[in-house]
Formats: sequence, structure tokens, C-alpha cells
Amino acid sequence: MQLENYDKGAKIFSRGEECNSIYFLVSGTVDLVVERESKDHLLDSLTSPGSTIGAYSIFNETPFAFNAKARTNVAILTLHRDDFIFMADSLTELSKAIEKTSDFLINHEIP
Repeated sequence: MQLENYDKGAKIFSRGEECNSIYFLVSGTVDLVVERESKDHLLDSLTSPGSTIGAYSIFNETPFAFNAKARTNVAILTLHRDDFIFMADSLTELSKAIEKTSDFLINHEIP
């Protein structure tokens, strides 16, 4: 895992970018937004340490469906795709839980 720091207002990633890592929020607030008609629409704000972004995209091999922006100064731990998949394959329980979460997100059309 690698620690990454972002200043307030910094772009963390953009919609359409390939998802190469899972992001774990350590501190700060991250806004997840989608641009529609040239305006940003807030989907969610992550404020709880341990909140994650990217598991859905890693498992489904899809690009990010939204933009992530630091609302405050942010610290994030990233886990690269290859390391994550190795861990998921190694840990059956984790794999089952992630699959269940992925199914939930798909069934409820959550990006």
C-alpha cells in the first residue's frame, strides 16, 4: 500500500480513467461527482476513515464512472490492482464479501 496526499481542491481521478488501485480514505473528505450539462453533480462525500473507492471497477475491469476531488486536504492509502487481486484470490472470505458488494452495487445501479 502507498500513502498519497492531496491538497484541498485537487483531482484524485477523473471519470473514464482506468482504475488501477483501490483507494482507502485515511483522513479528509472526498467528493464523488458526475458532470452533467457542464455542471458537477455530487453523488456522495466520503468522510469516514476506511471508506473505499474502486473495488467495483477493479472487479469489473471498468474505468471510473465519476470524478473524485479532495474537498479538504486528504490522505489516502492505495492498493494496486495486482496486489488486491492476489489478496482477494488468497482470502476466500474477502473475495465472497467483495463479490456480494459488487452484486449489490450492480443490482442497485450504483457506480
